[in-house]
Amino acid sequence: MGTIKEQLKAELVDAMKHGDDIRKTAVRQIETEVGRARSEPGADVSDEDALYRDVISVYLKKTKKAKAEYDSYGDAGAETAKKLAAEIEFLSPWGPTEASESDIETAAKEIIAEVGAAGPKDMGLVMKALMERFGGQVDGRVASPIVKELLGG
Repeated sequence: MGTIKEQLKAELVDAMKHGDDIRKTAVRQIETEVGRARSEPGADVSDEDALYRDVISVYLKKTKKAKAEYDSYGDAGAETAKKLAAEIEFLSPWGPTEASESDIETAAKEIIAEVGAAGPKDMGLVMKALMERFGGQVDGRVASPIVKELLGG
């Protein structure tokens, strides 16, 4: 299967052969962002796959946010939202896998017990620990209502 870099290079070649502008643009954007990340002072480039995963994760977050914004424009943003959705779908296999709601709930219960959270005032403490435990695999908009309910808020 190869490294993520090799996989994306193969995708770029295939996209160019087939005239797939969405895949071509997405791969080129990722390569540009990886180049920027490499040039950052103190950047850890020892694990190239990890670097690509991090860059793709950030890119997916930005793209999902932009898509939501274009979706809110209705018909005026429909075409752009459709392109962004295609980019998200294409890059998702290399992005972070999102934790399920049941995994989030189980972890939140454990964290609440560990930190001794007693109510809604401790929500920030629990959310911080939850995000640290899951890394980039938890969407705060999914986790927040779960934690709020568990804390009786």
